[in-house]
Amino acid sequence: MSEKIKEKKIFIFLYIIIFISFAYSITIGTNWHSEPGAVSDNKVYYDRYAEKLGLSEKSKTHREFHGGMAGDAIHYIMIAMGRSDVSHTPYTYRILVPTTVGFFAKYLSKDQKNHEFYNDMLFKKISFLWRGVNLFCCFLLILIPFLHYRNFIFSEKSPQIFVPLILMNLINAGVILTVPYSLLDIPSYVIFSLAASFFFLKNFVLLSIIIAIGILVKEISIILYLPLMYLLISEKFYFF
Repeated sequence: MSEKIKEKKIFIFLYIIIFISFAYSITIGTNWHSEPGAVSDNKVYYDRYAEKLGLSEKSKTHREFHGGMAGDAIHYIMIAMGRSDVSHTPYTYRILVPTTVGFFAKYLSKDQKNHEFYNDMLFKKISFLWRGVNLFCCFLLILIPFLHYRNFIFSEKSPQIFVPLILMNLINAGVILTVPYSLLDIPSYVIFSLAASFFFLKNFVLLSIIIAIGILVKEISIILYLPLMYLLISEKFYFF
């Protein structure tokens, strides 16, 4: 009986920690954008890049120009617009997501190509589609661990607390802070989640593929070569 009480107390403690984490992430994540230290005048980025990107005053108040995220977001959008010459490294290394979003944005805006404010429309279309990318990636952040642990989740061994633990992959400050903007943080989280899954499944081929894709998303993914080398050596995925 004492063991059951002890186990119950542990679960209650873990639930409290998880919900504190959720509360903290949501509170900080949704208020950070309004903090004086994070809010900056969009005039700096707009004045620096508007003429080079062919943007009018219509885009000056766009949210992508606001706050501490603007410095990175603007570079990804300009790459998506096909103006990587205006950007610089390391942003120009991260071509996969901006190029893909830019391709679809240009396709959806092709009928307005001769419009006076085409660049403004393309800018807004890229920003809108990027939010769709972030939304899809948020879905994957739940789906990946769910699929990885599906047999355990539906077994009698799975504790009730396991589902809230999976939700922590989504409900955290890193996701909430960056989800409104055209950034690569959330797609990178997906890459690392997939890499973790393939690593523990010891799937050398899929891990190799996801690392190759991840490097094109954001160069930080190169660190995933460490677990790849571990698999290569420990599981002897090589030929003599």
